[in-house]
Amino acid sequence: MPNPNMSPQKGAGSAHRTASAGKPVKKNLRKKKRIGALVALGITAFLIIAVVLVGIHLVNSFVDEKLGLLNIQTDTHETEEVFATAPLTEIEVPETVEEDIHGQLNEANLPLICDTKDVKNILLLATDARWNEAGLSDSMILVSINQKTKKIVLCSFMRDLLVKIPQEPHSSAAGNWEKLTHAHAYGGPHLTMATLKENYNIQVDYYAKINFYSFVELVDAMGGLDMELTADEIWFINDFMYDEEMVQIFSYYPKKQVENRAGLHKLDGLQALCHARNRRIGSDWARTQRQRLIIAQMAKQAKELPLAQLNNLLDTALPMITTNMPAELLKGMVWDSIGYFQYEFVNTRMPLDGTFTEVRYNIVPDLEKNCTDLYEKIYGEPAPKAQ
Repeated sequence: MPNPNMSPQKGAGSAHRTASAGKPVKKNLRKKKRIGALVALGITAFLIIAVVLVGIHLVNSFVDEKLGLLNIQTDTHETEEVFATAPLTEIEVPETVEEDIHGQLNEANLPLICDTKDVKNILLLATDARWNEAGLSDSMILVSINQKTKKIVLCSFMRDLLVKIPQEPHSSAAGNWEKLTHAHAYGGPHLTMATLKENYNIQVDYYAKINFYSFVELVDAMGGLDMELTADEIWFINDFMYDEEMVQIFSYYPKKQVENRAGLHKLDGLQALCHARNRRIGSDWARTQRQRLIIAQMAKQAKELPLAQLNNLLDTALPMITTNMPAELLKGMVWDSIGYFQYEFVNTRMPLDGTFTEVRYNIVPDLEKNCTDLYEKIYGEPAPKAQ
């Protein structure tokens, strides 16, 4: 007999049915929320991708525009230049010296310095050319960018290094003993690169060249160059800007004296050029060091420029540069350049102290010591020995 106290309360069944019916309603709401969140996430991702793609397109357009300002040489000869057709100097090499150099070239275990997956080598040339002549390479610096070690090695080659001019590419000095600086006068950057390969087993495929006199405009576009100077270096700058050649070439340029105090100075374009060409104090050895310091300081200041000034610097500098680097390679390096600003700069010189002799005002290096040391600085590993 049913217990009257256990009878179901009124409405209990309807409540049960409502709760049961509510479960799918909640599931549907959760499902809709998930779908909404996924749609919102998808739209956000699409917008981000779209913004990135538009940004890349704009940057690509900007890079293309700037690279179009460069003088890119696709031919193997700079036909607009006039090359020397007669020996610039008569260099007589003693037979014993010639035999020693030939022996080093043929027998020394010189490591091959060339481009690799991690390393890109570029030869920077600054010439003293006037008008349409090729001119001497007043400064020769091998720039080696190592993406693995995060280092950029700057190696200056002394102007007076004794070299034998190769047979190819053809020049009027083929087979002659010459100073390295003369190679450019006889055959431009391509003969200079071939001469490095012939004499030091350094295979450089790419170069960038600027005339020293364009350097003045470049420094001014940066807003000047901050350099630590000694009292002697200040004296030279103030004196050399009145050199007959400098006065003739830069007659239009206002000549300002550097304040006579040792320390940090902001140099204008003409003052910076005088400093870069100074080989009276410490001879050519000290000058190559000054030039490497100038390049490092220019790189440091460039990364700190406001965008508007950096854009002006590019518009000024790029038309002054001649290079044989393909546009696509240059574009790739532009994309990597932000990282380059964080790299360590390493300065060195060919030849190293104590690794050369001088023969009639020409420098004859110990090839194996110098090439081995340069290889290890560039690649960050021991130089391989030829078999």
